[in-house]
This record gives sequence, C-alpha cells and structure tokens, in this order.
Amino acid sequence: MSVRHTLLAATVVSIAAFALAPASAQTLRYANQGELKSLDPYTLNESTTHAHLAHVYESLCTRDKDLKLVPGLAES
Repeated sequence: MSVRHTLLAATVVSIAAFALAPASAQTLRYANQGELKSLDPYTLNESTTHAHLAHVYESLCTRDKDLKLVPGLAES
C-alpha cells in the first residue's frame, strides 16, 4: 500500500472512531453578579443581558483594540 492509501485509511478509521464514540455531558458553571432576565436578544436592553448574549451570539462586526470597526462574521 502506498503512503497516500495508508493516510486515507487512517483518516477514515479516525473519523469512524470519533463518530461512534459516545458523547459525554459535562456541567458548565457560570457566575455573574447581575441577574439574567432573558436570553432573547430583543427583549431587554441592559448591560447584564448584553454581556451574557455576547458569549452566545457573534455579531456581524466588532471592534479591535483601537475601537475601530472590523468584520466579525461579515467578510468585509
């Protein structure tokens, strides 16, 4: 067998092993001093809600270290 076939076979076996492996659930603990009232981005306009939603939703544009607008999800 050539090196190419060997690498292809190893890749296929690795993908199959990861696909068949059982998923393990883990607990995520998160602490914040404010109260989260909603995860709906259009419900409330308050800083605590915006802080939580920033960890869940990624915006089309964001700001760099100089606070200039740069693409986030947008390509340009």
